[in-house]
Amino acid sequence: MNTNTHRKTSIIIAITFLVGLILIGARTVWHESPERAPGEPEQVTESIDQKAIASAYFSEHLTELSPTPAVLGGTFFVTHLSFPKDGEAFIEYEDGHIALMAKATYTMEGKEVRVTSFQLFTDTFTQNGVLIKDNPGFPEGVWYLSFDSPGAPAQAVALSFETPILCTNAQNGTPCPAPILTQGLRVRILGNTAGETVTVRRMEVVGE
Repeated sequence: MNTNTHRKTSIIIAITFLVGLILIGARTVWHESPERAPGEPEQVTESIDQKAIASAYFSEHLTELSPTPAVLGGTFFVTHLSFPKDGEAFIEYEDGHIALMAKATYTMEGKEVRVTSFQLFTDTFTQNGVLIKDNPGFPEGVWYLSFDSPGAPAQAVALSFETPILCTNAQNGTPCPAPILTQGLRVRILGNTAGETVTVRRMEVVGE
């Protein structure tokens, strides 16, 4: 085999090798990016940016979303907003006269937010107090909030933590350290009542 023939053979082998690498890469990309049906939105996990977009949307459209109108034609504003999971938001809001709490479900396509439901929590409960458990005269294994009200001191209400809750430090908004339920912990409870029990939606740690 002369020099020219050897050189041509080497070039052909190199080209064949490069083409093979390109085909393998294309096949890998194809498998990682499955085809979507025409018109089907891309399914993505919510990022921080998407939650920021959703937050801005709720703040801007809250007055029209709320089933209860603002007092005297006023405007609602968000006092607290949390996202227990993708596509779900807990919203606390007021207009300076009334305070409400709602659960919203929504979908996102790109930067477009579509609210699918907006449900008010009835019989909302907001109270500062102290967490107690297994105190004399109380059922075992049940957490209670002990608090005082004007003209009615030493009250207690049973708490239900069955649903996902948001726990933060009232002073700086940082997440609560685990375990969050501690005997004697001073907290602010936000939730809704069902009979003699409060279903907790959010808990703020006020102090030890």
